[in-house]
Amino acid sequence: MTSDPTEKPIRHPGKEVSTSDASGARFNVDPATNAEGLVDAAATGFRVWPVYARYTAADAPYFGTFDTALDTVWVREGLVDRLRAADAALAREGLALQLLDGYRPIAFQRELWRWFLAEAARRTGKPEADADTIRLAQRYCSNPAIFKEDDPTSFPLHYSGGAVDVWLVRREDGSPVDMGGIFDDPSDVSTTTWFEDQPCDTAADKAARRHRRLLFWAMIDAGFVNMASEWWHYEYGSRTWCQALGHDRLLYAAPPGGLPGAD
Repeated sequence: MTSDPTEKPIRHPGKEVSTSDASGARFNVDPATNAEGLVDAAATGFRVWPVYARYTAADAPYFGTFDTALDTVWVREGLVDRLRAADAALAREGLALQLLDGYRPIAFQRELWRWFLAEAARRTGKPEADADTIRLAQRYCSNPAIFKEDDPTSFPLHYSGGAVDVWLVRREDGSPVDMGGIFDDPSDVSTTTWFEDQPCDTAADKAARRHRRLLFWAMIDAGFVNMASEWWHYEYGSRTWCQALGHDRLLYAAPPGGLPGAD
């Protein structure tokens, strides 16, 4: 991490990649890394708050939980040390990572997609089947309709176990800091560089820019890439990671055996 990441504007290394950008790429899957299992992030010492299982009726944007959401954050084994490195860098600022989501089963991805599609239809004023509606929904959520078990390019990003959603909390008491927008808000303010591209005239805007920079550079320096449309979403070894950095070898496709202990 740089000596003062708060003074370093956010700039994505490699290519900026969106949720819907499969770009026709085909990848070889590394059998050794893909054999890694999923681990319970809380059991390895991370702060977690499985957001989709814990939102209440007062929490935007969902105002409730999802029936198929997991109440545990699972990630691939290979992410653990990288997340620890990012967390250690943030500790120097009195901050810590809190993990909100990791691996997602296809059933939950379908449920989440239905919410984003309905919200996109509300915002565009067009039917859910309209191309503009689908395009807006895909900006923030992988479309499970294209999922094919034999094609890693089609996998929803979180299905690999190499994607993680995070925000920052204060290390002393675990309270969230201001990131300049709520998690999973399907609007332009969620763009990671929003406070780089807009005038920051208020103390709140400057604080949000500082926090986004701290999170971004901690995760980038640990080997992750960021989804440009979502300040909270980072990946390692997944399809987006390959596309952003020009790799042709996918470290993580579908996790072998799915969730530990699952039937």
